[in-house]
Amino acid sequence: MRTRVIGATWHSLFGKDWDEQQWWWNASRYRQILRDVQRRQPAQWFAIDDDLEGWPEDDREHVVGCSPPIGLSGEATQSTLKAKLEMWR
Repeated sequence: MRTRVIGATWHSLFGKDWDEQQWWWNASRYRQILRDVQRRQPAQWFAIDDDLEGWPEDDREHVVGCSPPIGLSGEATQSTLKAKLEMWR
């Protein structure tokens, strides 16, 4: 899976100016991810996230949700992730 990762959401060390940091701090995770996708323009993409708030129905196919306490360890998350990765072989 590591070879397929193309990005991650912002970390405070990434921002260089106040306006940029404010945007990232105030944006939902969906908006952060969408901004990165728009910049990179990958042919296919999905995000793995434990915060599904703000994800519109039209883009739910692009996110694998996971539980905050267990992350990728959850069986349902692993199953969904495996299916997505196999679709894109």
